[in-house]
Amino acid sequence: MKEKTILLFYSNYSSFVAKDEQILKKKYEVIKYSFQLQKNIFRMIWELVKQFIFVIRNIWKADVVFSWFSDFYTLLPFVLAKILGKKTIVIVGGYDAVAIPELNYGLFNKKDVRQLFGTLSFKLSDYILPVDKSLIKSTNYYIDKHGLKVGVRNYVSNLKAIIKVVPTGYDFKFWKAIPGHRSKSVVAFGFASNMQKFVGKGHEFLIRIAERMPDTQFTIIGIDDLIMPYARSIASENVTLFNSLDQDELLYKLSHSKVYALFSMSEGMPSSLCEAMLMGCVPVGSNVGGIKSIIGDCGFVLEHQDIDKAVVLVQKALNTSNQMAALGRGRIIDLFPSELRANELYKIVS
Repeated sequence: MKEKTILLFYSNYSSFVAKDEQILKKKYEVIKYSFQLQKNIFRMIWELVKQFIFVIRNIWKADVVFSWFSDFYTLLPFVLAKILGKKTIVIVGGYDAVAIPELNYGLFNKKDVRQLFGTLSFKLSDYILPVDKSLIKSTNYYIDKHGLKVGVRNYVSNLKAIIKVVPTGYDFKFWKAIPGHRSKSVVAFGFASNMQKFVGKGHEFLIRIAERMPDTQFTIIGIDDLIMPYARSIASENVTLFNSLDQDELLYKLSHSKVYALFSMSEGMPSSLCEAMLMGCVPVGSNVGGIKSIIGDCGFVLEHQDIDKAVVLVQKALNTSNQMAALGRGRIIDLFPSELRANELYKIVS
């Protein structure tokens, strides 16, 4: 019999949620619930009703309530957990620690019910676990020279929770380059389901960079079909766009591209960057969230959203030696192994 039972809440069963579920299931009983966020108020109310029924049925056998992001779906289980003396843990991933008016993005971008639910959830948390220290309290100067506030402590006062950075972890045995020629090309991947994400993930910015570098091949992976017509209309001939690639195709592309680019306007700790560095790509990224601390001295960081400087950094990355790529892989292995996150989560839950 496993020592504890955890209720796991999330809205999107992304790779990082799946990894945490696998970690937790090795020691604990995990009962998961996927909350479907809705724009329609009546559908949202129905989702809350369904969640309430689930929580009432399962909260009694839980020791810990665990949520990826602080959001609509966090408040109800956290309130009931507090009433019944259960412990609460929230993972801060990025969206729930920012306000970016330019993108109309972030939990704290506007005062509404969603922000209220998220704020109260933070106040009800026993542990707040950001994936990067920037999500505690920092400033984003990349998209605004005057600075945009980032981090839970910038938006929520009187927090009683223990706040501890627990970075996501990566399997270096899986993310390993396939031997072969690596061309002087640039690759980027990150799902963009709408214009907000297309711009926010830096895909539009990268297309502008590609236009300045006609002799270099660029590949961008993760463009939704709804955005694809616009992306194609602004992309030069040296840009190849994909909706998605299967796992083997992605590994092949990363193994045979020299540079990985991530010019996001907001990030927590981007998994794609860590995975690309493990695959031997030289990284170039924007100075937001955890990007700078991930890259360290094993790549190039763009301090401000400047197209001319971005072109120079990409060119530098294309002309680096293979030693920098090897150092980058070693950096991820040393700093962000899967075992580190697993051990930290076990300590906190236990």
